[in-house]
Amino acid sequence: GFLLRISELNFFPLTSWLVDDAKLNVRGRKKVTKALVYENNDISKLAYITSNCPEDLSSKLYLPVSKDKTLNFNGFPLHKYGIQALRPKICPSCLKSYDYCKILWEMSIFTTCPIHSCLLINRCPGCNRYFPWNREKISECKCGYELTKSAIIYVPDHETKLSHHIQQLIFNTGHYDHIFQSPINSIGLNDLFLLLCLFASDFEGRDLTGFQLLYSKQ
Repeated sequence: GFLLRISELNFFPLTSWLVDDAKLNVRGRKKVTKALVYENNDISKLAYITSNCPEDLSSKLYLPVSKDKTLNFNGFPLHKYGIQALRPKICPSCLKSYDYCKILWEMSIFTTCPIHSCLLINRCPGCNRYFPWNREKISECKCGYELTKSAIIYVPDHETKLSHHIQQLIFNTGHYDHIFQSPINSIGLNDLFLLLCLFASDFEGRDLTGFQLLYSKQ
């Protein structure tokens, strides 16, 4: 989202042009995502181009923080399956109001907007393809469809409780204290993700052996 915003402000026709100009060592398809996701690149030139401190920019990367597939997510450890950067989601109403992509949208379990009480979407209504990072404008798909005109799918307030809780957990916003009247309030982001994976797997009736092995390593 950061690269796309900088690219649009500087009138690049595609975000990949900014990646190339910054001399980031990424090639092939999805180079924009690879530039700042899972790759430990030299970002000094990107920091210079965007007038950012390299340390501040580095803190935004999804880099490994341990050997158990846990990555940095805005300063919090989170299992890599909790980050869905390759298929970003959007809230059409947020794009219309703020015109930037929120980091929370890249979490796999963050599926509703706590501000507008609606579902996030990850496919363009115009071409039915997943949203690419490598596009010209934040609020426009590569096919030309204006994303702010996407249909809004509203949900009941109780379906936004998880999103409210995650937002509070990451940004320490006290406005939504004690969303859940349960011990869930006291666990960290990664444990919350793993717990939800356990619940979802049990609900689907799937074999939990792999997940139990995953959780036992945390």
